[in-house]
Amino acid sequence: MQVVGFHGYPSIEIFGGGAPGEASGDPVAEMERPATRSSPGFDVARTGPVLREKLPGRRAVDLLVLALRRVFLGVAAPSESRAVPPAVLLAVPTGVVGAIFETLVRDVPNDVQ
Repeated sequence: MQVVGFHGYPSIEIFGGGAPGEASGDPVAEMERPATRSSPGFDVARTGPVLREKLPGRRAVDLLVLALRRVFLGVAAPSESRAVPPAVLLAVPTGVVGAIFETLVRDVPNDVQ
């Protein structure tokens, strides 16, 4: 560990990695564990690959909402029927759930390497 400055605040820089074949999220969770037990006012900030790994999970909901809005405005809203918009809007979450289901059934790893 090393005391350094990060965005103008005193900080502790922690380096580490997982064992070969171990998921990358496990070592990150293990390194963040001391921060959860530390004093109030202590926070965890990520940089580098860990930051890029954590961001997509946060953006998934935003992308789903944007996809639903785009589908509604482009396809469902101009329709003159009241039954078409809900059916069209349900196509997006159904596709996402189907993709997740197939990933789990085929036991495909859900990581980026």
